[in-house]
Amino acid sequence: MSTRLPVSCLIAGFCVCFWPGNLWPADTNLELFSPSAVPIGGVFKINNVPTPPTSFKPTARMYRNGTKTDKDPTVDFPSITLPPDHIELGNYQVIVQLDKGSYTGEIRVRPPGTAEITLNKFDPDQTNAVDTIWIKPDDPAKPGAHATSLRVVNLTLRGTGFIQDTPQDNTIWINEVRQDIHWDDYAKVCTPEALNVEGAVPWGIRGQVVSSEEIKLCHVPVPENRVIEVRAGYGDKKSDAQTFTVYWLGTAKVALMAFAITAVLAGLIFLLISIGKPTYQIAGENYKWSLLFLDQQTDTYSLSKFQFYLWTLAAIFTYAYLYISKVFVQGGYWPDIPGTLPGIVGIGAGTAIGSQVVTAANGAKGSGPEKPGFLDFITSGGAVAADRIQMFLWTLFGVGAFCLGVLQKSPGTITAIQPVPDGMMYMMGLSSVGYLGGKMARKPGPVITELTVTPGQSDQALAQAASAAIDLPDLGHASVTAASHLNSLPKAANANAQKAIDTLGGAIKAAGAVHTTSDVATLLTSLSGFRRDCEAAAAAAAADFAATPAKATSQEAAAAQQAAAFLQDFSSDVTQAIAAAAIPAMDSAASSGSVARVIEMRGSNLAFDGTFEIGNADLPFRMLINQDGQNLPDVIARQDGGNFATILRFTIDPARLEATDLAQYQAWFGADAKWLASLTNPDGQKADQSFSLPPATVTPQKS
Repeated sequence: MSTRLPVSCLIAGFCVCFWPGNLWPADTNLELFSPSAVPIGGVFKINNVPTPPTSFKPTARMYRNGTKTDKDPTVDFPSITLPPDHIELGNYQVIVQLDKGSYTGEIRVRPPGTAEITLNKFDPDQTNAVDTIWIKPDDPAKPGAHATSLRVVNLTLRGTGFIQDTPQDNTIWINEVRQDIHWDDYAKVCTPEALNVEGAVPWGIRGQVVSSEEIKLCHVPVPENRVIEVRAGYGDKKSDAQTFTVYWLGTAKVALMAFAITAVLAGLIFLLISIGKPTYQIAGENYKWSLLFLDQQTDTYSLSKFQFYLWTLAAIFTYAYLYISKVFVQGGYWPDIPGTLPGIVGIGAGTAIGSQVVTAANGAKGSGPEKPGFLDFITSGGAVAADRIQMFLWTLFGVGAFCLGVLQKSPGTITAIQPVPDGMMYMMGLSSVGYLGGKMARKPGPVITELTVTPGQSDQALAQAASAAIDLPDLGHASVTAASHLNSLPKAANANAQKAIDTLGGAIKAAGAVHTTSDVATLLTSLSGFRRDCEAAAAAAAADFAATPAKATSQEAAAAQQAAAFLQDFSSDVTQAIAAAAIPAMDSAASSGSVARVIEMRGSNLAFDGTFEIGNADLPFRMLINQDGQNLPDVIARQDGGNFATILRFTIDPARLEATDLAQYQAWFGADAKWLASLTNPDGQKADQSFSLPPATVTPQKS
């Protein structure tokens, strides 16, 4: 049998194999069709080709990625209509067969309408909110199959032209890889239950088209480099790429770490103070941690130190935030110090140094209240100072605005600390100049370092001391008389009668044991008890005599009554002897009255024409008497410049005071008490210092 094929068969096979319907043309005319983007069922035209004869019926075929579509376009030369059925969006090659040959071009099947898909930039374009979900195994029945964890983020895409009616026509590319998005089970899968292993979900990204301008994606895996580049489109048409970055630390955590670094460095300073600096005392209270802010010349908190430390801590905090963000979050290099950061710290340092220079040249401010307090930041010598208020407020605002401004940049995007605006730097410098100018223009204020009162005891204490200095009473005559009566009494068999007699003997013995004034007071108390016991025993002996049968004889009952009477007489004699001995001392105490007192004040910038107060009550000049007989304080040591002294002495003689002033004097010094003394200079600055009666001297322990 012959195996040779007829020529007709070869020709037929050639026609079948190489007919343009099955041949992928090598050359494609990209300008053959117009428009180049056509919706499903839309019409486009073939350009610049000869018109076929009416007897020839043109045909067209479509190919996508080398595969022919199920349905062909219809040709009504020169118009070509796409199939009305839904086909995949994207790029297609179209081959049109005319009588003169075939023509190949390219079109893009687009969604209905005219809007192109655009993708906006992410806002924000980064996050640290990463979820860990659980993914079901592909084959749960397989031995050893178990759910696996996956770190994912949720994304919201915003733009225009998203396809809402047929979500599957939207295409999403992540890092240039087209994703297989599941559009039909977003609400079912994207739930918090996926965060637990019991709520494991199938693998895959879920999507939901909210509108033509918004698409939500959930369970987007986080790549190793934490950079997600997203494109949206339809078919093969892609939008511009937008980048979303995932960082492992957020603003709150990095800020907390920066705060911890700042706190550790500040704590180190406090530790060094705790180890190397002894406790500092003011008015009996210990001060250690606040020494950094304390001006030991005035025992007040220093505003210039407060500003310097606050800006220093702000600089450390913000730079630590930048360092952690750049090095550990972004994986970059050690960042440079911002240009304005040394400037703001320099303003604080310059203010602190300038304040010391002004103080050395002009004198210290008034110390104000005896103990330091937060009001020291806005007052000078207890008086509110406008220059201090403005600097205090500008410092708080500037530091707060600077730190908050840095925190507005997330750790993933911050590149540098924004420079402080020139206007803000100018205002800060102007604030410091205003503070130093006010400090220079203001007169120095009073500072009290020591206050003594002589005599240091109250009038009441002095009177009691005088009363206590009495002579011992002569109890000999009373004791001899009572002993004679005791010896005249017989021994008694009755217990109650003998108890009365023994009680008389105990009283006489107690009187013989008096050797000091305190023994005298004890004896008076004891005699009262002796009388009570003796009278009770005598009454009991009388009852024994009256009983039937009698338990005591008439002689025993009488002896008991006599013992009680003798003890009453003895007690009276002792009391009279004690009173006689106390009369001279009582007369001396009664004649002493209030004594003159001298208050001596030591310190600096003490204005001798200022106002002196004790317990918020004025000590007027009319109550004073100096060495020259004037109603003024004595200036013991004058300070160079102005009406200032370093030692002032206030002498008060109660014998010279009128009734109202004498009552005030007695209120101050009549009884033991603690008082707060104040000296207010004519410009309103003041200083406080406490004293007590007794003791008379309170001196702050400085070191």
